[in-house]
Amino acid sequence: MRYLFLTCLLLWSGTGLAANWLDAMLAYDAKDYQSAREGFTELLEVGNDMAAFNLAAMAYHGEGEDVNLAKAVAFFELAGVLGHPTASQLANQLKSKLTPEQNRTVQQDLLALQEQVFIPKVVPTAPENSAYEMPTAIKRVHPRYPKEAAMNGQFGYVNVRFLVDESGSVTSIDTLDAFPQGVFEKSAIRAIKRWKYQPSDKKHLVRVKLDFTLDGYVDAIQLTKLIEKEKLWQYAVAGVPNYQEALGTLLELAASYSQHYFVEDKTAKVTAELPDLSVFASKKTPGIEIEQFSGWATIKLNEQGIITGVSSHKLYPDSQNIDLVGLQVSKEGAAGEYRITRLSDKLSANINVEHVIKVASSLTPYFWWELAARNGDQRAQQIMAANDSRWERYLLSKNDPVVLAWTGSRMILEGNRKQGMALLEQAIALNYPQAREMKKQLM
Repeated sequence: MRYLFLTCLLLWSGTGLAANWLDAMLAYDAKDYQSAREGFTELLEVGNDMAAFNLAAMAYHGEGEDVNLAKAVAFFELAGVLGHPTASQLANQLKSKLTPEQNRTVQQDLLALQEQVFIPKVVPTAPENSAYEMPTAIKRVHPRYPKEAAMNGQFGYVNVRFLVDESGSVTSIDTLDAFPQGVFEKSAIRAIKRWKYQPSDKKHLVRVKLDFTLDGYVDAIQLTKLIEKEKLWQYAVAGVPNYQEALGTLLELAASYSQHYFVEDKTAKVTAELPDLSVFASKKTPGIEIEQFSGWATIKLNEQGIITGVSSHKLYPDSQNIDLVGLQVSKEGAAGEYRITRLSDKLSANINVEHVIKVASSLTPYFWWELAARNGDQRAQQIMAANDSRWERYLLSKNDPVVLAWTGSRMILEGNRKQGMALLEQAIALNYPQAREMKKQLM
């Protein structure tokens, strides 16, 4: 694994894409221990367990500093708290070599180190920000498939956020993430500029994802070939942050086309070999009809199309008196576990049906986005900030102009005008191109 990691460093050094983790590792391999220590220390803020582990090892071996067992134990303890699998065991082994005074120092140092950690290691299961309220769309223009992308058989998606004013017009568009970058963004933005929403008495922040595929699905075999060709899995497992971000984005694309609802198996280990990606292959889902149903539920269906169990659900007020168990909801008789969703108050809308499939965490986008973010990849951190308030607060503390602008806009719409406008002014001062337009729209 170390040989592979060093190979990755050699391939990516000098590209301008190296993140903090790579900078620190390159410095360490060059025996520039001061720079390595500074890089690892910076990554403690985002809860990087390997950074804490490496700082412990440097203190233990006396690399760039005097040997300091108490300091090593404190960093090993921190690495264990942050999720490193063996750090706590090493800390316990070293504690026996310390004096009572040194052990007291360890506890003091550990408390001080924990205060440096801005983001504990907890991954959100769903977006936290509720400001992306969806107004009623009355006109949506489909984006044109870029000619060159169509000729090359490229597929992808663009995750876009924008403001909708009181007239229902779209303003201040920005891409949150996209795959592949630089291919579909312009087409998506051109289309969304022509969208219209129902006029209302307030502005809205909206987030949508536009998918681009020629076949309507992502072929699992093609997906495997792409990941192998670009060595995405190989380098992501080795710890290269921008590969981790790109792999997460590609898995997000595959999941969105699969028509599956993925449940994480957090006990599964990450392996050096690329797992079987056939879980992303599309499968036919049964049509399900339930009168007065709105919300979501995870159900078990038998061969007769009868719901035999409900493992979780959230029903909207109009549906709360429905007893789903025992209802015959399908004539197709496809037995299995399904996630059913109708998040609209229009009960005439179809119920979305997805197969429930259990997969390793490493086949979910947030697994890799979080790793990339904790390894210092700014793009991944911005993606996490859009879905997790802890990452949002962290990037606000770092004066990230994108997060300043969109958080400021959300605060203004939520009634916190003074603080929101101050954040927008900061984003303008940092030359974020959308910030000035956003301020104009929100004045």
